[in-house]
Amino acid sequence: MDQVDGALGRLKMLWVAMLVSIVLYVIVGEIIELESFAQPRWLLWVLVALAIHICYVAKVMRARMVRPFEEEVRSGQVSSAAALTSEQVALLERWQGGQTISICLSEAVALFGLALRFLGGTRWEAAPFYAVAMLLLVVWMPRRPG
Repeated sequence: MDQVDGALGRLKMLWVAMLVSIVLYVIVGEIIELESFAQPRWLLWVLVALAIHICYVAKVMRARMVRPFEEEVRSGQVSSAAALTSEQVALLERWQGGQTISICLSEAVALFGLALRFLGGTRWEAAPFYAVAMLLLVVWMPRRPG
């Protein structure tokens, strides 16, 4: 299980970095004053649609990549005393990849909010993007399987 602990440690570092980056996006979006101009209304709806699609893709990726290893641990086939088999190592790598992808896709939603601010959007238009990204990161925080 040392391999699981090592993977979990790396994932938690990535998770914290992404959480901090979202806070920095909010700060940068508020500090930088860009010339205000009227943005096309369709742009907001395109970004909303993209964010919804990214959330869906992240959920599907988690179901396909993260769940199999977690089910293997829950079923008791992975014990803390024994070394992982090659099949379990492959599942662990998929689990780590799925966690990484979902964390990065969650953070991408916040980038849409920052892009919207740079394109002249209000803080109230960008805030839901930041909030959804933070919520996804909190819900999908890397935890020890099992």
